[in-house]
Amino acid sequence: STLPPPLVAAHKARRLVPFVGAGLSLGPDVGGGFPTWRALPGRLLEACELHCVWADPRDGLTLRARFLEPDPAAPGRERPRPMPLDEMLRQLDQVKDKLGHDYPAALTALFRPRDARPGAAHAAVMALDAPAVLTSNYDLLLEAADPDPARQRYTHRQATTALSDLRDGRPVLFKVHGSAEDAESVVLTLDEYRAAHAD
Repeated sequence: STLPPPLVAAHKARRLVPFVGAGLSLGPDVGGGFPTWRALPGRLLEACELHCVWADPRDGLTLRARFLEPDPAAPGRERPRPMPLDEMLRQLDQVKDKLGHDYPAALTALFRPRDARPGAAHAAVMALDAPAVLTSNYDLLLEAADPDPARQRYTHRQATTALSDLRDGRPVLFKVHGSAEDAESVVLTLDEYRAAHAD
C-alpha cells in the first residue's frame, strides 16, 4: 500500500515524530512478555510476590483483591477486575506505597526482564531516523533497536535539555512517562500523573 503523502513529506523534511505506545511492545516477535495496560496491576502484584517483601503479608492479598476477581469462564483462575482508569491509577498509588523501597525491583521485573528483545516494529521506528521519537513505554526496547548511538534518551524530568538538543539538531528519544531503570521518573500512579502533568 502507498503511504499518505503528508507522512512521506514530513519524513523527507525531517519533521516526522513517531509516538509509540505499549502496543509496540506486545508484538509476537518481541521478547520479554510485557503486560497490556489492563493486565498491568495483576502483573505488578505478581512481581511483588517474587521480588518484594511485604511488611504485612495480608497487604498483598488485599491489593490483589482490588485488581483481580475470579474468572467465571475458568474456575480457579483470576481475571482483571473492570474499573475506571482513574480508580486503577488510584489503586496503583496504594501498591507503590506498600512496596516502598521494593518498587524499583517490581518495575525492573516487569519492564526490564532478562529475556527482553525488541521486535521488527521497534527496529522499523528507529530506522526512520526521525529527529525525535516519543514513547509512553517504560521498557528499553526502542533504545535496544536504535542504530544511532548519538541519540540521547530523556524522560519528562529532562524536558528542557531534550528541547535544547532538538533545537540543536541532536536526535532524541523522549520517554514521556519515564523509564523503568529510573523508578523516580516513572509515571504510573494517579499521584505521579498529576505531578507530571502539572509540570
